Amino acid sequence: GGMGGGGRNLFMGRCFGDDMDFTPSGFSSSSKRQKQDPPVEHDLNVTLEELFHGCTKKMKIHRKVASGQSEDKILAIEVKAGWKAGTKITYPREGDQLPGRVPADIVFVVREKPHAHFTRDGSDLKYAAKIS
Repeated sequence: GGMGGGGRNLFMGRCFGDDMDFTPSGFSSSSKRQKQDPPVEHDLNVTLEELFHGCTKKMKIHRKVASGQSEDKILAIEVKAGWKAGTKITYPREGDQLPGRVPADIVFVVREKPHAHFTRDGSDLKYAAKIS
C-alpha cells in the first residue's frame, strides 16, 4: 500500500506539525492558504452491541453553503467493530461554507450508551452478578 492522502506525507506532518504540507515541489506553509474554522465536534451515541458488531449510523448536519442558503446533509458513518468510546471520525471541510474561509472539519466522537447488564473495561466486558 502507498502513503495515500493526496500527497500528504503523514510522517512529515507528525514531525513538523500539521501546518506543513509536503508537496512534490517541496514544503508549503498553511499560512499562505485561507484560514480554516476550528473543527466542530458532535457526539455519536452507540450501543455496546453496535460497537461489538459494527454498524452504519446516519447523522444529519445543518450547514450554510456559499450561496448564503442553508442545507441539511446526511453523513453515513461506518462504525467499525471493536471501536471504543472516544474514537473520533473526521469529515474534512463539511462545515459552514463562509466567504474567504475554508469550511470547518466535522468530527464525530464515539460515546458509548450505558448497557443494562455489561460495562466495558478496555477490551473486556464486565458483568456484576448478584450471588445469593
